[in-house]
Amino acid sequence: MIENQYLHISPLLLTTSEQKFDFNIYLFQNNNYILYATPTNFTEEHRKKLVDNGIGNIYIDNKDKLTYESFVQNNLHILLDNPEVPIDHKAEILYDHSLIVIEKFYNQISKGYPTKESYKKLVRIVDNIYKLFDNNLNAIQSLRNLIVKNYKEYVHCINTSLYAISLLIHHHREQSGNQILRKSTVRQIGVGALLHDIGKSKIRQNILEKSGVLTPKEFEEVKKHPIHGVEMCQYMDLDQSVAQCV
Repeated sequence: MIENQYLHISPLLLTTSEQKFDFNIYLFQNNNYILYATPTNFTEEHRKKLVDNGIGNIYIDNKDKLTYESFVQNNLHILLDNPEVPIDHKAEILYDHSLIVIEKFYNQISKGYPTKESYKKLVRIVDNIYKLFDNNLNAIQSLRNLIVKNYKEYVHCINTSLYAISLLIHHHREQSGNQILRKSTVRQIGVGALLHDIGKSKIRQNILEKSGVLTPKEFEEVKKHPIHGVEMCQYMDLDQSVAQCV
């Protein structure tokens, strides 16, 4: 039971960011979770020990999960800009955080409609993916091993966005020479990919999860998901090019 009380996190964000955090840090030693530092007593010495000793397994209490997610969101760009952090570690943290945000987004829209605030969170994901790809030519290789092989809607959407952005950047480099790729273009394509299946949240779950062949009636219902998606997107005040992806 105690294992489910704690969540494994990467120490990289704590060791690369100067921003204060608001959650306790634990180590797992001798089959117990031991308090390592609190927000008020975390010092440079704590930070140095994490780095020098290569401590990769640190934990937070599950009740602090939302606080931690907010910390990641506000500090991820610092990590992605840090040349001393290996690309594989950057990719893993970015991917895990993106999945959490997208899963929460899809859970929320299954109960209602998305908001402009939802859109801002999606834009942050796309901006961070672009930052990783733009600064590291081989970043997609690091992400390939992380891409989950199941078809939950939110997983599929983040994977589609990753592939779309990487293809866009690759194509631009191959075809456009020194011409600058506009960030607004990356945002439109990336967010459009994240939202392209948003309408499936209005399709009955037993149909989406059916393992066998769909009946004609079920297939007709699934085919309506782009219509549902466009209807839902009107609550997010999207650019027309983003809505067209849906």
